[in-house]
Amino acid sequence: MYRKDNPNQLKYENYYRYIKYLKAIIAVYFCVFSCTETYGKTKTIFDDFYEGNLRIETTIAAGLSYEDHSDRKGDYYFADSIEYEWPVYKPMSMGIRYYPKFIYLQSEHEKGQSDTVYAQACGFVFRFYPNKNFKGLFNEIGSSLMWNESLYNYNASHINILTEIGIGYKFDSKLHLSLKIQHISNANMKSPNYGINGLALSLGFTF
Repeated sequence: MYRKDNPNQLKYENYYRYIKYLKAIIAVYFCVFSCTETYGKTKTIFDDFYEGNLRIETTIAAGLSYEDHSDRKGDYYFADSIEYEWPVYKPMSMGIRYYPKFIYLQSEHEKGQSDTVYAQACGFVFRFYPNKNFKGLFNEIGSSLMWNESLYNYNASHINILTEIGIGYKFDSKLHLSLKIQHISNANMKSPNYGINGLALSLGFTF
C-alpha cells in the first residue's frame, strides 16, 4: 500500500524520477542528432568524430534572484572546462565536455556561515551553427552529471545535474564568446532540492 510518509517508497520514487529524466535527455539527443539522411546515405553522430577539435573555456556566472529558497542572489561561481567537439553534420556539432574545476561561492550558508562548494562535472553539448562552417553565431544546449564535494544551500545531494542553454559567437581567430542560462538540481533524488539558476558568460578558444 502506498504511503507518502514511507521513506523507502519516497526513495524509490526519486530514483525512478531520476532515471526517467536521464532517459528523456538521451531520447531528445538521439532523436534530434543521432542520424540524418545526407545525399541518400545515413550519417551517424560519430562518423566525423576524428575530425574534431579541442575546445577550452572559462566561465563566470552570477546566481539569479527568486522568492523562495531558490534565491541565489549574491552567489557567484567560476568554472573551467575542456571539450572535444566534432561535426555531426552541417550545421550541427557535438561535444564531450569535462569541468575539472567548478567553484561556487555562496553568499551565505543556510546555517548563517559562508560556504564554498567545489565540484566537477562531465557531459554532452550540442551546437547549431547557422553559417554551416562552424564559425560565427551559434546556439548550444548541454547537460552534465555533477559531483559536488560539499552541499549547495537547500540541496541535499552530492550528485546533481547541470543543464545549460546559450547563444554565442565563434570568431575567425578561433576565440569564442557565449552567454548562457545554467541550472543545477538533483532531479528530486533527495529533498530538499531547491535548484540553482545562474546567468553565465564564457570565453574560450578552439585548437
